[in-house]
Amino acid sequence: MLTGPKRWLLNPWAILLGISIGIAVGLTKNPFHVLFRELGAIYLQLLQMCIFPTIVIAVIVSVGNLLHSHITGSLRRLGLVFIIGLILATGFSILGSTLIEHFSLSAQDQIILGEKLAEAQHSLGIVMDTSLNNEDIWSFISSAIATNIFKALSQGSTLPVIIFCIVLGIALGKTKSKKSMITLSALDGVYTALLKLVDWLMYVLPFGLCFVFGGLMSTIGFEVLAPLGGLIVLFLVIGFLFATINLFMLAKRMQCSFFQVLAALKTPLLIALGTASSFAALPTTLQSLEKELCLDRKIIGLLVPIGVNFYQIGSMLKYTLLVVFIAMLYHNQLHWFDYLIIYATGLIMSVAGSGAPSIAVVSMFVVMLDPLGLPVLPGISLLALIDPLIDPFVTMVNIIGNCTATALIIPRKELSKSIALIKEKAAISGIL
Repeated sequence: MLTGPKRWLLNPWAILLGISIGIAVGLTKNPFHVLFRELGAIYLQLLQMCIFPTIVIAVIVSVGNLLHSHITGSLRRLGLVFIIGLILATGFSILGSTLIEHFSLSAQDQIILGEKLAEAQHSLGIVMDTSLNNEDIWSFISSAIATNIFKALSQGSTLPVIIFCIVLGIALGKTKSKKSMITLSALDGVYTALLKLVDWLMYVLPFGLCFVFGGLMSTIGFEVLAPLGGLIVLFLVIGFLFATINLFMLAKRMQCSFFQVLAALKTPLLIALGTASSFAALPTTLQSLEKELCLDRKIIGLLVPIGVNFYQIGSMLKYTLLVVFIAMLYHNQLHWFDYLIIYATGLIMSVAGSGAPSIAVVSMFVVMLDPLGLPVLPGISLLALIDPLIDPFVTMVNIIGNCTATALIIPRKELSKSIALIKEKAAISGIL
């Protein structure tokens, strides 16, 4: 149980107060915009300082320990759960996107939106080749394999690093020697120390999120909400419904209440909301699943980082909805085959965009637009315009979906131990 200053600083009301103050400062004309933007950037950098090494060590240790255990069957369930979940996310977004027709823009809104698209395109300096060919796709696949792992680490290229860590973890797990076990044990100690560093940063979470939101809202402004208000509201509704369904599934899988699950995940969800980065929320997600939902560290240390890269259900919702909106905006009729293209290219976008800088993700949007014959530069500009507004919520949906998928992948026999511990903790709390 939290005691002392940490109890107050990590209280949800303190965190929400910090976020509210940041939004208020960001939306009003005052001299604190630059200060909040700089302090928010520093806080994000402090979080990111611990995130990448945490991911690297968590995957290596988890894969190695997993191969020394009897639960390798979890990996066979991973692919099936990910594929089904992403198909459901795409279908859910397509179903919801049928409501876009009710959010048609007025002539004045179209003028405002056109001006904003031009400004976003100019400020980003986007110059794209509108052709997409097989070489582009194969280049992406090739980029997932690092020829120089140290260069990939320095550049923050998460996907090739994750693949290397999985291979290294397999090698350590298959090496049945005392030295390999000592190596895994030492890395596990480093992993615990990194989680402690993140834990210390949580002491200033309300202040950090206050600065982050203040800088974000001062950059975005309020005038963009008018022409895109309907689309933003529609996405929030669809995302909220899908996230709620996932939370209910997680609660049922863990045999506890919806609010117990929500309380267990409150810290990583608030970090996801404030940073718009699944990787920034990764350490606290692992902590919450281990301490609050009593899941085995060996398993979640492997499944959660993999899910952050390959299971981006919130991103699938965003890309699908935005593509349908652009098709409606330019009066392009989509057919069933077009929706198959949206799913395939959305999957590429989600995986390629995980952990990538925002400008890189925006530039890659051509992968979805070009095969459908949709205008590339306006579409990219629209994503650049709307992404800062909805990306924090997208990240929250990604975290919730990742936690739910992890619980579904873990075999029932292993999960029963966690369920028993949760019930034991609830009983003790009830007595106290």
